[in-house]
Amino acid sequence: NLAFNRLIGTVPVELGYLTNIERLSIQSNQLVGPLPRTIGRFSALRELYLYENKIDGTLPSELRFLWNMEQLILFHNKLGGSIPSSTMENLQKIVTFSVSGNRITGTIPSTIGSCPLLRDLWLDDNLFSGAIPTEIGSLPRLERLELHRNEFSSFIPSHLGNCQNVTVLDASDNPQMAGFVPTELGKLSNLQEFLFFHATQLTGTIPDEICSSPNLRMLVGGCGSGPDCFCCTNCS
Repeated sequence: NLAFNRLIGTVPVELGYLTNIERLSIQSNQLVGPLPRTIGRFSALRELYLYENKIDGTLPSELRFLWNMEQLILFHNKLGGSIPSSTMENLQKIVTFSVSGNRITGTIPSTIGSCPLLRDLWLDDNLFSGAIPTEIGSLPRLERLELHRNEFSSFIPSHLGNCQNVTVLDASDNPQMAGFVPTELGKLSNLQEFLFFHATQLTGTIPDEICSSPNLRMLVGGCGSGPDCFCCTNCS
């Protein structure tokens, strides 16, 4: 555990020789530069915490070799590029995937559907664009889906209604997001928070099925923009 130590410099390539390490915590330092490709040698690694540094470059394709990874936490860095499709395809034990607050571009890879244990997906505050893949609807354990502050061009697919454990869905601050809010989201009986304000291209009306969701306590839409919402708890 090397967290909160004001470490400077780059993530050393030599870390890749620690092939039996299961947890690596280097968060909240001042590390710069790209993630070394030797990271793919961490075949036993289950938890990687590198958040709140200044790491840049792209997500190395070698992440696909981290078959035992459960917690991959990289938020608040300067990572760019797209998420390699092979990465999500091979992280079949991943529970939490967080890249919030970076500069990641492109679309969410459809291989996201290959992560059956994924519970928390944090993609907010990036530059993601395009459509949200329908494969998200095949994540049976998904509880939290954070998509806000991106450039998505379509709304949440109706397939998300299959994710019965979702409690938080935040699609706010996506000004290019268009389409209707699907009635299938009303099947999310555990949904507690649903935010879609500043998604100004959305049209229609929030379905009654969502308004009557039994555990819903926060429903935040746009004030005078986006779909009509007669049951919203607030607007922004």
